[in-house]
Amino acid sequence: MPRNDKTRVKAHCADDCPWNLFTSLDTRSNSFVVKTYYGAHNCQKEWVLKICTANWLAAKYIGSFRAN
Repeated sequence: MPRNDKTRVKAHCADDCPWNLFTSLDTRSNSFVVKTYYGAHNCQKEWVLKICTANWLAAKYIGSFRAN
């Protein structure tokens, strides 16, 4: 994510991927409005889930594993 501020948000996927989103604050409605959105991906998704550790998985599924 590039640097954002209180009135603008810009997001993109990877360097070579065309997916991007740009929103800005509409002061009349006091909400964000999507100005630019290109939803196609040409990249391989990378999932980095820091919370998904072995201990977290064990605590979440231990009951169903024991019942099974």
